[in-house]
Formats: sequence, structure tokens, C-alpha cells
Amino acid sequence: MQHSLNERADQSTELTALWYRLCEGQLFIRDSYCQNGRCYAALELREKPVRASAVKLKVLERIFQGEGQKHVASDMRVSVASVAGYSTAALRALSCQHRASRAPILLVMAALAVRGSDTGRARNEGFRPDGTWLVSVEVPGHTFNERLSSSEAEVVRLSIEGECHSEIAVARNTSIRTVANQLASAFGKLRVSGRSALRALAVREQAAWLRSTPPQVAPALRAVSQLPPSSWRGIPLIEASQIAV
Repeated sequence: MQHSLNERADQSTELTALWYRLCEGQLFIRDSYCQNGRCYAALELREKPVRASAVKLKVLERIFQGEGQKHVASDMRVSVASVAGYSTAALRALSCQHRASRAPILLVMAALAVRGSDTGRARNEGFRPDGTWLVSVEVPGHTFNERLSSSEAEVVRLSIEGECHSEIAVARNTSIRTVANQLASAFGKLRVSGRSALRALAVREQAAWLRSTPPQVAPALRAVSQLPPSSWRGIPLIEASQIAV
């Protein structure tokens, strides 16, 4: 039994396939959280697809790529409020989180993977008792550490994970003003204009780092989106490891 669990832990899912299935409304990120340097997302298979419009998804992709809302609004000749509304509507179709700056970093990585960033693969963690399928990725940003102080690196990591100023302040037992100042200093050193640009840079630098390291060979697993609905519920965690092809 334990051997099967270890084999399952090495199996992975292409992030590009995950992004397309999310956009097509077949999958939904029901829950997400970060723990021990990884971002976990619980995927729910939808029997009836729910999708956002192509325009709204395009806006969200541009925000995930680090473009500012003002720039996107100017390019599209619409108001900043419209751009914010488009990205929020798209996120509602993909995830339980409705703010781009707090969207699961796994979602950002999947969107950028479609744009050519080799962000690696999501690790399949198996089925949860509620029937959702859990996948995870390493939270990017470690490439920033040498350019930042230890305090700046920590608040940047928490920001990449989707924590807001107040949550970071509580986690670090400091003030919101201190967090804001540390993030501003980090943004200056990294030459980014805000959280979306920070997250996009973290993902791109991780992709470059992955290209410079030897590839890790892992067993192939059928994409989560290709599993039949009957495979999603009522299957014990151990048996889920036998889906590998």
C-alpha cells in the first residue's frame, strides 16, 4: 500500500492542460491554500461546464502576465473599472478566489504556461474525502532571495502566496505599515510595479531556473480533466494511484 502512495506522489499533470480545462468550464478550483512552500488547489469536476467569455479570460491572462489594469484599459479603450470587472468575472468562473492578486499562484502559473513559460508540472496529491482532486506546485520566488533582505523575502513570499497586507502583518507579528514599506522596497529592488507583476516575474524566473537544471523524469498520469466523472467520487485514495497510464 505504501509503495503505491509513493509512486502516486511522483505523478504529475501538465499545467497547460489544466488551464484549458479550467477555461472551458470543465474544472473549478474549489479551494486553495499554501503550506510548506507549496500551493495546493482542490479541483472540482463540473458536470455542466461554466465558462467566462473569451474577452474576460484574455483580460485575466494579461493581468496574470503582470500588465497593470491602467495599461490594459488604455489598450482596450475601456475604463479601469471595466478591466477590473472583466478579470473578476473570469476568476469567478475558474476559482473560489475573485481577486487576481490573491488568486492561487498555481492558476497564475498555468496561465503563463500557456504563454510559453515552462513552469513545470503540478503534482497530483490524490482525491480528498469531498471528492475533489488535489494538485500542488512549488511556490515560485526563491530566485528573489539573493536580491532581498530576509524580511523582504518573507513578505514577498507571502504576497506571492496571495496573502494581503493585514494577513502578512499578523503572520509576521508586525504592523501593516511595516509590511507595506517592506513590499515597496522589494518592488523597487525587483523593478516591478505591484503584486501582479511580482507574481508574474516570480513564475518567469522559476521557469528560467527550471530550464537551467536537469529535468526530472516522472511517471505520466492521465490529465485530471480527462478522467471520467465516475472516477472523481467514491474512489479511495490508494486506488486513485492506479489511474496512471
